[in-house]
Amino acid sequence: PFYIILVVWVILQVSVAVLLDNFITASSQMEHEEQLELAKKITREQSLRNPLEPLLLKIAREFTDSEDLTDRLAKLYKVLDTDGSGGLDSGEFCAALRKLVSRARDDSGDGVMSSITLSS
Repeated sequence: PFYIILVVWVILQVSVAVLLDNFITASSQMEHEEQLELAKKITREQSLRNPLEPLLLKIAREFTDSEDLTDRLAKLYKVLDTDGSGGLDSGEFCAALRKLVSRARDDSGDGVMSSITLSS
């Protein structure tokens, strides 16, 4: 009888240890997944804060030299200067930002704008 009680006690302790280990593993995995989701959410929010950022990143990635970059920025400025005055007033700038936001496309479905265009 004593050995039976001892065996049952040991099996109970081992079972509790295995269940506790499974619980801790699952808990840490869930915490890790939550941290990844939070990081993705923060990345999406940061990428959507500035409507000009996708356009500027596209220009920066695609230019070949400083002359090409200057030319691209000059063309962008001409598009933004709708009244042809040679300067951007707050109305033109706000209108351009509204166009950028409305033309932004989420091609991947992850909430991040992957391409953005501005046309006159």
